[in-house]
Amino acid sequence: MGAYQDLLGRGRLSERVPLSGFTTYRFGGPARFFVEAESEEDVVDAGRLAADEGMEVVALGRGSNLVFADRGFDGVVIHTGVGLAGIEVSADGVVTGPYGEWRGGRRHDGMDIGLLRSLTVRAAAPGIVRLAGYMRGFEGYGLMVLVQIQGAYELVYAHLSSVRVEEGDYVAVGVVWTKAAG
Repeated sequence: MGAYQDLLGRGRLSERVPLSGFTTYRFGGPARFFVEAESEEDVVDAGRLAADEGMEVVALGRGSNLVFADRGFDGVVIHTGVGLAGIEVSADGVVTGPYGEWRGGRRHDGMDIGLLRSLTVRAAAPGIVRLAGYMRGFEGYGLMVLVQIQGAYELVYAHLSSVRVEEGDYVAVGVVWTKAAG
């Protein structure tokens, strides 16, 4: 089988996926081929697909600063997504919006947890607080904290009623450091 069929068979390949939902600046037209890579094999097959089709390849991480034209990208985009290994979901609630679900034509690169029994929020992974407070461009999220973890990955805690950390603070996994809005 060719790379196209291999990726399609594993459920990793889509066509004409709008790139606006995958970039920091939230604009960009569709990719001809979009590979949701979850393994080295997926990345290798995406490269084979590009070679088979005579197309360029672009690697796209979470919140990439790449900019794509509204007309799109006539090539292969490899999306590496977010490695969630080592992140603990420690809130006393239920998942109301799972990671990766599609909402209104855009992928939701987060996990929403409804806190039913407790308003306590614990750090899901260790990291450094990069932003704390109300952030321009994220008005719908209310009071929030952004924690950088595992290199370029970030966790965002939103809809908070209070924040007990400041930029530059280290947070350890499981430590109670804020409260969700009730």
